Amino acid sequence: MVPVQAAANLYNRGFPIRVAKTMKDGLLYVISASAYISEVADLKGTHLAVPLRGDTPEIILSQLLRAAGLEAEKDLKITYTGTPIEAMQMLLAGRVDAALTAEPASKVAQLKGKMAGKTIYRAIDIQTACSDMTGAAPMLAASVPHCNLVARNAAEAREDVERMLSAMAGEDLKKIGGKLPDDGFYLG
Repeated sequence: MVPVQAAANLYNRGFPIRVAKTMKDGLLYVISASAYISEVADLKGTHLAVPLRGDTPEIILSQLLRAAGLEAEKDLKITYTGTPIEAMQMLLAGRVDAALTAEPASKVAQLKGKMAGKTIYRAIDIQTACSDMTGAAPMLAASVPHCNLVARNAAEAREDVERMLSAMAGEDLKKIGGKLPDDGFYLG
């Protein structure tokens, strides 16, 4: 069980693996104590905590920033963290304006914020932002809120997987092993 982008990269490098099922339609969010952040462009001028540099969350965020016309370190300050929990903790401590997190860290931040008398907003749904960026089908918008856990046959999920991989890779297909995986990547 690995992120689809990692599986595509391994497959394109000759590893004999195939995708059988996809397990979720996304669980990434930007959370903030500011009610004024609601889309990627609103991150301009903020200090953002981002976990897992070079991994799926950061790769997706970098593509979203680019699509919004923002450059990291020029238009916003980014502090990289080891985990979504660490990013969430930086937000709760007031050290950053917003944090890229994954469930369950997003919900934990809201609950811990409430206990401290602070409102933490699920400011940007990364799945919706990606859907807007790529022109994805309404299926993503209608998917199960927050965790979006599903089990779909890989062949059924192929169009969404390819759209997500293309968005993640942008102009640098090396991020996914140099190309979109061929038919042999998808079981079923």
